Amino acid sequence: MSTAFTNQPYPNADSAGLSAVSVSENEYLLHETESLVHWWRADCGFDEAGQKWHCRKTLDALTAGSTNFPTRDDALAAYNGEAALVFPSDGDGHLEILDGLPTGSALTVVVVGRVGSGDGAALIGSGYTAASGEVTHLLHNDASTQVQFNVRYSTNPRRTVVNAGLAYANGPNLLIGSHDPSTGEIALRINRGEFDSSTTGATSANDVSHLRVGVAGEDGALFGTMNGGDIGEIMVFDAAVYGDADLLALVEGYLGDRYGIATQ
Repeated sequence: MSTAFTNQPYPNADSAGLSAVSVSENEYLLHETESLVHWWRADCGFDEAGQKWHCRKTLDALTAGSTNFPTRDDALAAYNGEAALVFPSDGDGHLEILDGLPTGSALTVVVVGRVGSGDGAALIGSGYTAASGEVTHLLHNDASTQVQFNVRYSTNPRRTVVNAGLAYANGPNLLIGSHDPSTGEIALRINRGEFDSSTTGATSANDVSHLRVGVAGEDGALFGTMNGGDIGEIMVFDAAVYGDADLLALVEGYLGDRYGIATQ
């Protein structure tokens, strides 16, 4: 089941008295993109009491993976006045869903977020730790301002940007980790091209569908926790967005404009 958007040529009388819903053209086009398999946004589908965060595309829910749970700030200044989920500053608080990551295919994870001040943790990642210690993850380290994207096999090269000034105090980052096993291309793109790193040789696809937000690895032990970090939006694609110029422009245009992240 998914949410339906339709363009109507005239107002519908049945909608009289209802609050207007504003949907941008880019937002509409993204919702209709078949390769977008999950889309979580902080102002939609967040149920703090029920400890669930529902996907805008499928209504599938991320649920609490620990005794703590994020709260929502409905107008966080660092997010251009948009909503963001704020993770506990003194504990875990991660979320998870068993079938959140594509397997055996191309994969792209997109996050607008940051870990807590002085911390280093996975914003999003798989819930399985291989014997080699590899997981699929998109990691941010405030202390070193390092960002890393990895698809879990030790045989795959990873993409890392170090000492880039991507600190907590500078606000959230728009992070795109993209992998196409058919060509071996793996890429990390940050803030609409402020940083862009890609290589080939990553031919092993992700094979773990268990998705965790706020940690990576079993029980979150491998890559830590958010410790006061925050996330405004998450997208998961079963396509390599980095290799699709039109889709990349659509994703970056929508998210960049929404969260005040300028074109580079």
